[in-house]
Amino acid sequence: MTRRIDRSHEASGRLCPLIGFSRMAGGKYKLRILWELTDGPSRYGKIRRSVVVACQGKPVTPRVLSRELKDLEQRGLIHRTQYPVVPPKVEYRLTDLGAGLIPIVRQIIKWGRTGAHERASSVG
Repeated sequence: MTRRIDRSHEASGRLCPLIGFSRMAGGKYKLRILWELTDGPSRYGKIRRSVVVACQGKPVTPRVLSRELKDLEQRGLIHRTQYPVVPPKVEYRLTDLGAGLIPIVRQIIKWGRTGAHERASSVG
């Protein structure tokens, strides 16, 4: 039996939910950043270390990470708080909209633990 995507969005002129999700959370490190914030607010350095560990030690440039964080903030998935102290202190936390994606991220992690992504990338 084939499952079909609810196509009611087409008749209403609305964006496909799959494309919408990809636009909101797609990107090189966005899902990993969201996952890092599930335990509460984090500072830039902790997020960067988490991404480096997740990428098996491959460095993430500050420019790329900053761009990903700004994009998540602009999309309303995370909130950035800058404290008026020297040296500057900035924390990031999930918004309600961002927290709503965490069950989806959990399912992606569950799927990834099966090794399916490794088998798929080795084909070809």
